[in-house]
Amino acid sequence: MMRTKHRAGLRAAIIVVAVGCLVGLHSALAAAAAAGSYQASDAGEPLIAAYGDGIGTQLLDGSVGAEWSDSAVYVVRMGDYEAELRLKHDGVWFYVAMTIRSGEFFAAGFEAYVVFDNEDGQEYSRGDDMMSVSAAQGQLLDADYYYRNTFDFVLDVQSAGASHAVGAGAYDSASRCYVFEFRREIASGDDRDVPMDLAGASATTYGWASY
Repeated sequence: MMRTKHRAGLRAAIIVVAVGCLVGLHSALAAAAAAGSYQASDAGEPLIAAYGDGIGTQLLDGSVGAEWSDSAVYVVRMGDYEAELRLKHDGVWFYVAMTIRSGEFFAAGFEAYVVFDNEDGQEYSRGDDMMSVSAAQGQLLDADYYYRNTFDFVLDVQSAGASHAVGAGAYDSASRCYVFEFRREIASGDDRDVPMDLAGASATTYGWASY
């Protein structure tokens, strides 16, 4: 089973529904609040990541559309804000969309992230894997980061690895929400990535940060 945790966001038990079987994401409760704008909260229920159609990179633009119609949808508390979390996979790629109801625009920056824990018994430690992008008017960005140490991370392509995750984020002034979309290869084979074994377990943390 795959586990999910999050800062400024959510740790929750996640069950991934594949065709004909239940495989999974399973997780612990949320961590204590971190310093600064990084916070934590508890989803309080298992979450289901549905098996669905793949999403091409051309549709990752920081705007949730029909491509997410077959995803599982949850309204959760992520730190200070309520958020809508959409989860699905197609057996090759894991897809995440976050609509974070901030109610305000942060001129200095706002980002969302997902951390994949390497199960070394420490949170946010060397060897963890992260995908993260800042809200940049829907621009598609490399989102694949390697954790060198707590709050010290670098793009995989800058650390002898390759990119296997992309994302896009934007602020929607009409709804006063930040919207992020990600896709990440489930098991890339890159030693800078923590694989998500659909038949096994993986710890994943969803979060945001403002500046």
